[in-house]
Amino acid sequence: MRKKYRPRNLTLDELVQHTLESDVTENENGCLIYQGCVNAYGYSVIGFEQKQYLLHRLVYTCQLGEIPEGHCVCHRCDNPACINPNHLFVGTHQDNMQDKVNKGRQVRGERHGCAKITFNQVTLTREIYPSRLLSVSQ
Repeated sequence: MRKKYRPRNLTLDELVQHTLESDVTENENGCLIYQGCVNAYGYSVIGFEQKQYLLHRLVYTCQLGEIPEGHCVCHRCDNPACINPNHLFVGTHQDNMQDKVNKGRQVRGERHGCAKITFNQVTLTREIYPSRLLSVSQ
């Protein structure tokens, strides 16, 4: 595939508009996926004046307005690479965490990185100590 070159001397707003018009593909969910770089967390990033920017935040600012201080730009679609302005909304960190819980994306149980035992081990322990009168140390 031939590398696409972007015009020089664009403002940040013009760069975002150019990106939306030329460097994205739409998936089956209507997500606009940037065909450039993504970071380690899956978010689309773009370079401008020797800095890296999260593209979904730039798109939100250019298309929908300012992001209040201390707020996040969240994805309705739960796709971090998506830059579709219709899929973005502003919320606090707490709003973003609650959205994750409401959608069932909160890691729980043995899938959690700090889990020490499996679900089967929990079930077995509850069968062995049903009355909870005996402790493990007995």
